[in-house]
Amino acid sequence: TVQVTVPNATAFVFPVAGGSASAIAGRWGDARDGGSRDHKGVDIFAPRGTPVVAVTDGYVMTVETTSSGGRVIWQRDEANGLMYFYAHLDEQMMTAGQRVERGDTIGRVGNSGNAQGSSTHLHFGIFRPGYIAEDPTIYLQQSVADAQVPASGAWKSIDVDQLAMLGRRVRLPSDRVRLRASPDESAPIIQQMGLGTELVLIGYLNGWNRVLLNDGTTGFVAARLLKQESRAGQR
Repeated sequence: TVQVTVPNATAFVFPVAGGSASAIAGRWGDARDGGSRDHKGVDIFAPRGTPVVAVTDGYVMTVETTSSGGRVIWQRDEANGLMYFYAHLDEQMMTAGQRVERGDTIGRVGNSGNAQGSSTHLHFGIFRPGYIAEDPTIYLQQSVADAQVPASGAWKSIDVDQLAMLGRRVRLPSDRVRLRASPDESAPIIQQMGLGTELVLIGYLNGWNRVLLNDGTTGFVAARLLKQESRAGQR
């Protein structure tokens, strides 16, 4: 009989603001460097500058810059005996020894280190004592949206009305609404959506909603196009 004990994953906050497990592209175990090594974490893609938040309470072990991880932060979770690795950051907003609470902004998404030239993303890893890596996927699939726990001023710039709408399902109030790959009018268009298309509001950043479609597609829609519907047409 084998008994496996894991921390309460539902107590985790998703490490990229406004994100969810659907944003994970680089998977645990993927081949790297021509197959010479395996990927010891997951890659979560998001626009440059998106807040990276602490997944749970703990303290910052190390803030450093390395050739592979670029700007990185190591966090220690004393309650669960785990360490969390946040890499390829554009900005580090913590110092070694600093205590953090779940949802605190600790850095911003970038592509530093060996991710230069690739799309901006967070490499997130989980390690047990002895720096034994384990698959973060199960934790992230069950984690809550970071926007639900605005700890220690992490969301001072967020529209409170928009924050309250996260997790709501709405229908598009107009036709030919563009779903974009990032929160910018010049970002690539993923698809053009029609009147009545169902969306779940899963994030908010600088006037844009990150949304989830019924087929699992995610992207960004200008919040002004959803504001009226999110207040009157929610169900």
